[in-house]
Amino acid sequence: MMIKQMVKVTFLVTIFMVLFHGIILAGPIKYTVGGHVAALTEELLDKTISLSVAKDYQALQELLDSKMVIVLKKGLKVEVVDTKLFSGQVKIRSFGTNIELWTVIEALTDTKVKDTENTTEKEAKESDGLYSLNINATPSDSIIKIMNITPKYEPGIKLKTGKYDVLVAKNGYKEWREWVEIVNSNLSIDVSLESKSSNSSIDETGKTKQKWYEGGTLHQKSALIWQTASQKNKLATCADLVAVMLKQKMLKESIQEKINSVDDIKFLATELVVGLDAAFKKSHNEAENKKLYTNQKVNETAAMLVMMMGWLK
Repeated sequence: MMIKQMVKVTFLVTIFMVLFHGIILAGPIKYTVGGHVAALTEELLDKTISLSVAKDYQALQELLDSKMVIVLKKGLKVEVVDTKLFSGQVKIRSFGTNIELWTVIEALTDTKVKDTENTTEKEAKESDGLYSLNINATPSDSIIKIMNITPKYEPGIKLKTGKYDVLVAKNGYKEWREWVEIVNSNLSIDVSLESKSSNSSIDETGKTKQKWYEGGTLHQKSALIWQTASQKNKLATCADLVAVMLKQKMLKESIQEKINSVDDIKFLATELVVGLDAAFKKSHNEAENKKLYTNQKVNETAAMLVMMMGWLK
């Protein structure tokens, strides 16, 4: 049903492009209408439109499964970075990311989504000079104490502006103790305790073995480099990408709460490797493969994948 609806929308878009190809976007900041397709390259967008007109549902589904073509959600704030006047196509960048996609002019609107005040800041303003402190500890069952005040720590504890002596501890881990400062705003801090046991192992040659999440080098590399890289390098790279999202608290709570150690992110890193392998599937035609993937970056495509997989808040 979703594919058929997309075909109808894209077919209409094709007709509109022929009739109204002279339309120029009024400004660089736009919002997505929703239901329109977007692709990583112009060529892929052209191919998607052609398949839509031909009603080749199976080929369309394969493109969607590859994650190189998506259906845009409604209300996304984007910046127009390029416009192809005579084709009616535009290149957009989603705010807060480096992801750039090609879509059609009709996928965008000037209508501005009403901004809402950040909930945590609003709560802070309503708390009569008190601000919340959250210590996000890993492991999650660590003991957390604020040493220079009487009240026991609890998530979101309300405190006045000032400095606080925070202790995070757990058996088998090195304790973490630092002064933190609240300055007229809520404060959230991520603390990952280091295990007292050795983090490395020794192979038969006497050299230190790398853990599964160590040694990733593909973050800024092109899709062509990804295609020839080892699975170990791919997994370690994706582990780094997931770790960044975890540290920045970008992942959904249902995902975050399941992660208590670095090994707990392995299933996410593995899933991201699978997605990138599919997105960067090598073409049998060497020239076409080079044309498709030379300018695609691992980190940018990974960001788009996690958004489409529903990992982000």
